[in-house]
Amino acid sequence: MKIRRWILAGTCIMILSMGMIGMTAAADGAETSGETITVSESDVPADTPDEGQTGEMYGQLVIDDEHIYPGMGQPYKKGYIPKADGGTATIIIPLTAEENSDITSVRVTPNLGASENSPFVYKNYQKTFYKTDEKIDGGSQTCPVFLIRFDLALSTDRINGIYPVTMMIEYTSGGQPMTQSLTSYVQITDGRSGEETEAVPQTEAETKPTSEPKVILSKCEDMPEKIYAGESFSVKAVLENTNTQKRVQNMTVTVSCDAPGVSLMSDSNVFYYDSLGAGGTLELPLEFFCDETCEQGKYTVNLSMSYDNPDALSLTSEATFNFSVEQKMEVELEVGTLAEEINAGDQVVIPVQAINLGRGSVFNARCTLEVPGLSSGTSLFLGNMEGGSALSGEIQAFAGMVNEDAASESERYGRTSGVITLSYEDAAGEIYTVEKELTVQINPLQMNTMLNTETSEDTDMTGQLIAAAAAAAGIIVIGTMIPLLIRRRRRRKDDEA
Repeated sequence: MKIRRWILAGTCIMILSMGMIGMTAAADGAETSGETITVSESDVPADTPDEGQTGEMYGQLVIDDEHIYPGMGQPYKKGYIPKADGGTATIIIPLTAEENSDITSVRVTPNLGASENSPFVYKNYQKTFYKTDEKIDGGSQTCPVFLIRFDLALSTDRINGIYPVTMMIEYTSGGQPMTQSLTSYVQITDGRSGEETEAVPQTEAETKPTSEPKVILSKCEDMPEKIYAGESFSVKAVLENTNTQKRVQNMTVTVSCDAPGVSLMSDSNVFYYDSLGAGGTLELPLEFFCDETCEQGKYTVNLSMSYDNPDALSLTSEATFNFSVEQKMEVELEVGTLAEEINAGDQVVIPVQAINLGRGSVFNARCTLEVPGLSSGTSLFLGNMEGGSALSGEIQAFAGMVNEDAASESERYGRTSGVITLSYEDAAGEIYTVEKELTVQINPLQMNTMLNTETSEDTDMTGQLIAAAAAAAGIIVIGTMIPLLIRRRRRRKDDEA
């Protein structure tokens, strides 16, 4: 009863003081600019300690009493009270600002009151809080809020009772410094009773270790399927705070890629974020350029992240993602000249040349002929080509009928068109093609020429036979005459003798 009377008396004095301070600040504000505006408020405990209290705040920051935030058992409007358990008293105050407010951060200093008979371990608890998107009511919905949270260490010699803790809140709005105060009450039930007088040395309570927030690269979005040298590409790196209880603040992300020919299209490779809420994510948009000299292959982007936990402890984490660069396939096909008219039955030779104008290699280059009336039988295989090289070859083709199913001979022959196709593959086995059109006139088979040729050949053969017969006859005559002459000379010699 004595404690309750003391609290009620102190509350009355505090309310009277608030009224005088508020009126003084209002009067001074009408005459002076640039001074600190102070708005005070106290949460008066209810008749029963189990009932939490919220007070309307007369500054630009107000308590969100509708929702439950991480660490709270119930919203303020349903009686939220600070939790004191396990050697720690946790006070959570969700503050919201007006929609168009320019408040970016608040600095909060807990006033633990007089040290005599205080249940708290005294040390510097002052913190700066930033607006973050925090999950509410245990679901996935978030709300922008300055989530004030203090974990106050309790003395091992604490005495049961209700103790006020006044939060001094400082911020800047409209270029003008302002302060607000809010008093919460912590109920201690696991300490000594007030009648115990045995002095126990006060030591700082041991606090249970908790996991620190960790920021990771959860995924990369909008990564192009193909990235070519000489072009730019964009990607979104999604960063996630894996800790659902603690936010991070003052976060910087350093982006680097040591690949030659790959550059980040940004004024700086360091990106800054005020805060990332507990369990929250953010998108880091990145754009890179790969110049034409960038060799084909896989490259790695490094993300180095540095940030603070709610107690301003510096933490770091690393992440990477990969992308592949390809050289554009630029291959041309050149076809040699062919006679405008040919005859059926002719064998023609078509010279071709494949030229690799790109920087990357091409594989399994080959040419095929698809022209009605010209038959090549098989394709011409050229092989592999390095960047800036060329390969040549000849397609052997036989001329025939353009349309074999035509009724008349004149329709079976005539002008025909088709293509010579060059096909090749990249390093991944994907096939590309280049085509060149080919047009030629195919005339019917010329039978007169063949007959003239055969007649000429027969005439030559007859002449050769006649000459051979004449030569043989001459030899026979000579063979007969020589013996007769010899006999006549012998007779003459016998008669003279």
